[in-house]
Amino acid sequence: MSNEEPPYFRYKRVTSLPERFFTTDPISASFLSEEYAIFGTHSGMLLITTSTTFKTLKIFKGHTASVLDIDFDGQTFAAASMDGTILIGDINQLDNITKYDFKRPLHAVSLQKPYSKTKSFYSGGKAGDLVYTTRNWLNQRTDEVLFRGNCITMIKYGNDRLIWCDSAGIYLKNLSSGQLLKLKAPVEMEKSELYWPKLDWSDDKALTIGWFNSMWKIDVAEMKVTWSDTSTDYLIASIATYSDGILILNYTSKTDGEYYPPDLILIDQNGDEIVNDELPIRGYENLNVNDYGLLRTQKSWLLICPNDAVSIEPLWIGDRINWYVQREEFKKAWELGESMNPYQRLDVGLKEWKKNKDVEFFKKLLNGLNNLEYSNHLVNELNVIYSKYVSAEMLPSKPYSGEKQIDPKYYDQVLNELLYKQEYDQFVHYLHQWDHTLFSVGDICSHMGDILESEDVPVLRDAYISLSLELEEPENCVKHYIALKDPQLLEFLDSHHLLDRHFQELPLIIYFGVPPKKLEENVEILINNVHEILPQRIIKLFKDNQMDHVNYIYLNKLRKVDPLKVKDFEDEIVSLFAKFNKQELFDFLQVHSKYSIENAIKICENNQCYKELVYLLSKVGENKKALILIIDKMNDPGRAIEFVQSVNEKNLWDFLLDYSMNKPEFVKELLMNVGKLVDPIPVVSRIPVNVKIDGLKGALIDITRNVTLDKKIYDLVMDIISDEYMSISEALRKLKMMGYIVDKEELELVRSDMNHTYIKLREENTEKFGKEEDILGAKWDGDLNNKMGHKSFLQYKIM
Repeated sequence: MSNEEPPYFRYKRVTSLPERFFTTDPISASFLSEEYAIFGTHSGMLLITTSTTFKTLKIFKGHTASVLDIDFDGQTFAAASMDGTILIGDINQLDNITKYDFKRPLHAVSLQKPYSKTKSFYSGGKAGDLVYTTRNWLNQRTDEVLFRGNCITMIKYGNDRLIWCDSAGIYLKNLSSGQLLKLKAPVEMEKSELYWPKLDWSDDKALTIGWFNSMWKIDVAEMKVTWSDTSTDYLIASIATYSDGILILNYTSKTDGEYYPPDLILIDQNGDEIVNDELPIRGYENLNVNDYGLLRTQKSWLLICPNDAVSIEPLWIGDRINWYVQREEFKKAWELGESMNPYQRLDVGLKEWKKNKDVEFFKKLLNGLNNLEYSNHLVNELNVIYSKYVSAEMLPSKPYSGEKQIDPKYYDQVLNELLYKQEYDQFVHYLHQWDHTLFSVGDICSHMGDILESEDVPVLRDAYISLSLELEEPENCVKHYIALKDPQLLEFLDSHHLLDRHFQELPLIIYFGVPPKKLEENVEILINNVHEILPQRIIKLFKDNQMDHVNYIYLNKLRKVDPLKVKDFEDEIVSLFAKFNKQELFDFLQVHSKYSIENAIKICENNQCYKELVYLLSKVGENKKALILIIDKMNDPGRAIEFVQSVNEKNLWDFLLDYSMNKPEFVKELLMNVGKLVDPIPVVSRIPVNVKIDGLKGALIDITRNVTLDKKIYDLVMDIISDEYMSISEALRKLKMMGYIVDKEELELVRSDMNHTYIKLREENTEKFGKEEDILGAKWDGDLNNKMGHKSFLQYKIM
């Protein structure tokens, strides 16, 4: 491979300009715009042409001496001459030209744009005055000197900024604010008139200046220098910006008696030279540094001088690619071709492959193949390549958008070779990377299955599962999920309705992903399928496999979701709760009734569930056994007292007192409950003589204190009751002894029978009237005249 690189620029001599402007009447000044080119000569002639083909539009004699500067704003042009005059003309009315005579040699002129509105311009020259010329309201010319210095060699106006140069330096002024920026003249420059500054004002913001051996970049808006180099090795004949670099036309002085043509140099942001081309300009031996000009066009530059005109065009990316292709440097051409037509780039890339067979390059080439619609010819060409040489890296990962595709056999070939070589990681890598429409998924999957029959390769199993699912063959995945002990297997069986088919394997599968939370999730899946797999089958399966814990979780969850489903499994639930959840066993026994009490009693005995056993024994009337259990096993005197009280049988109280007398804690508890739940006499009378009871003295004192207090309370209550009784009795007596009005019939009866005593009483809202013996059941046998005695008799009988 050659190390030669394509040139940056293409040079072409301009031959469309009149020959005499490079021979008998050389060009001395020029200006190039998008549409027009304006040239001035040493004899004072002005030539106006088009900017692209340089077709002559007008030639006329404007001055009597050399034209040294030209300006143009798109409509109006201005030309300054050594004869002291300035011509102002409209490009569209070339017969209407105005001449201004300043009577001193002029080197520079610049229009205040747009001139059609301002009617103003700036000029300067040998005299050193910067003059602003305009017209007043009477259309009379007025001149104003803005600056006095040495010889003015350059003036440019744009965007409210004015820049000019004299021997002391370059000045940039903001005309609105008056702000002034000065660049000092190069130190090594002796005569400024011999070295005129050159500038490139490519936009309103950036200004690039070259003068003698110095360069500056200026931010015009901010009025500040952003970059400078004031001691270069160049003698700057012209300057321009190009991309992020600077294009310099370097003038070469006479050296050792010989003259050399100028150099076109491109430097980057760091000041390093990228390009240094010698330009074979005609008659360069007779030219000085001020004779050259570098004029910008849309995509190129025009190098203009008295003896020659050369077009300088950058080699665009397409030109550079063609340059490499012509020299069969296909790889370099391909690397530059990102902006190239993708089909052309592919063609270049295939030529490089055929030339060097570089697999790494072919991998890069494939990156540009995806999503392109290739012609049958190109795809056929790829198939031919693969038939001779193919590797995984060379195959595209996605199908083309066209009808023609790479033959799947090449993908199958590569994948099968990777399997044969046991390069399983690589195999899986390409299996994931390649679009599965590119190869025979079924054949590859079958080959993988054969290998997994004899080898345990987890990464291959995962890939096999993926392909089987892609082929809609979930049944083939199950045994491989089991081999991988995949925690998601039960969910997989559920989602593909394979639970019943693999029912016998559930004891193995249920524990995949053994953390408790995962086991709960697995059981939830079985509950969600309770209509497909009945609880009877589940419980028997796990019971046969000694997996009571799973049955416990299953039944406990199922009874909360659907209580009716577990009504036939209450004995099983009692047994499982006794093992795994004693906290809920008691509540379950109380709420449910379909379990066998005898069986539940045995389970509780075997699992030491005493609280539950007490409940069950009391339920079948075995109160004495329950009480013994509370005393001997539970050792809970408080519960024993409560239990006996709830049963409320005297013989059970006597049994408790007799059976617990040799247990000091029970005796103490009984004494503490004396007066509340327990009669103190049977307790105290049963206390054995030789039993030591902590706190016995205090308990007895409490008992006697409580008894004494009870007697006082009883006496007080009796007094209250007695007082209330006497009060009520007295009121009743007064009511009964109260007189009553008798009616006429009753009075006639009394008058007719003076031998008997008649009384009238009110009892229970009824009145009784009759003989005293009939109403009272007795008759006063004393003297009827003894009224007080008779009254006492009646009071006694009535009360």
